[in-house]
Amino acid sequence: MSSFIQSITKIALVFILSSGLVAYSYSYVPQTIQEAQRSIRNGEIKPIQIVEYYINQIETQHDKLQAWVSIDKDIARKEALRQEKLLEQGIDPGPLTGIPMGIKDNVDAKGWK
Repeated sequence: MSSFIQSITKIALVFILSSGLVAYSYSYVPQTIQEAQRSIRNGEIKPIQIVEYYINQIETQHDKLQAWVSIDKDIARKEALRQEKLLEQGIDPGPLTGIPMGIKDNVDAKGWK
């Protein structure tokens, strides 16, 4: 495992996805990337559930922390659901499948502030 992945596993997952349309239980939320990878592949949790949890956390804390410049909930939701479908078909696109990620505002991303 790369040192990058090892160092990231020590950081609690932070994510950019949400859908106010579906209510999920947050009784279990992986605390590391390794735990999330294992839980997603074992079917204990779905990528959309992780995304929903972290969007809820972002929305709850945004006024206080002002940590996010932009959040594209639609893209995040669609990507989480796309990854779920791939996994259900037995396709595993890679080790970060289903893992939400935030992009630092000093990284240029087309169409984003």
